[in-house]
Amino acid sequence: MYASENWTDSAQSTYVSFKTTQIGTTTQTEKMHITDTGDVVPPTDDVGNIGLDGRRWHRVRANIVQSGDLLFENGYCVTEDKESGLLFLNQKGERIAKLDEQGNLHIKGDIIKDPTL
Repeated sequence: MYASENWTDSAQSTYVSFKTTQIGTTTQTEKMHITDTGDVVPPTDDVGNIGLDGRRWHRVRANIVQSGDLLFENGYCVTEDKESGLLFLNQKGERIAKLDEQGNLHIKGDIIKDPTL
């Protein structure tokens, strides 16, 4: 734990820094930071992961999820369309469907009725 400001009788803000030392090194580096306001943040942008293959969180809850694509383990992706709506991409990154702002679904392939689903 560290002081976030000059420590006085009336100012005692703190933050928490989690550091590790990687195998084969002797230098500690920050891996996670909890700010004085309670935000949990990585030390820099676009580093680290939450969970691993085979060691995943059961449930993650959030009020707002911002900035980024929804990428599934099988390679499919849902992302924002630059014009408006959502794009659905296959494992090759090809557009296969779009849900526009009016709720219309545009698809690249055929609609197949399958009673076994």
